[in-house]
Amino acid sequence: LKGPWKATLVMRWALGPVESFLKTEEQISIIFAIGFVVVLTLVSGLITNRIISKPLEALAFAMRDVEKGDLSRRVPVDTVDEVGRLLQGFNRMLERLSKADAQIRAFNQRLAAEIEKATHDLSEKNATLAQLNRLMNDMRRDNASKVRLATLGQLAARSGPGAWRAVSRYAS
Repeated sequence: LKGPWKATLVMRWALGPVESFLKTEEQISIIFAIGFVVVLTLVSGLITNRIISKPLEALAFAMRDVEKGDLSRRVPVDTVDEVGRLLQGFNRMLERLSKADAQIRAFNQRLAAEIEKATHDLSEKNATLAQLNRLMNDMRRDNASKVRLATLGQLAARSGPGAWRAVSRYAS
């Protein structure tokens, strides 16, 4: 068989069943993808809640307790990730605050005791000073009276018997 041969092949297929199958597969793929995204979202939400939200919520509750003055409060650390390190840092900070608070309270107690002692000593010294002031005033009055009598006596001795009567009236 020599020569160039030319041929034409004509084939006809009905694509209706194939298109129907492809549409069904496309719908199944879309439903599967939506389901997968929903499941993935739920799983990631649960993981986020367990790993991040719960420890941060525990930290928030602990911070409220510390705000109210409870420095003994600690947050349990379950992980070694960033959140775990944050919780460990919070607990270390509370430990240092507790120690500082204890030192401040001890210092305040010592200071209050010293103030009480100084106040007591000052009260005793004030009482002694008041007593000395009364004695000094009594001595001044007594001394003034004696000086007046001595002056009158000197005056009477110089003046004679008539002056003595005037002095005795003045002295009484």
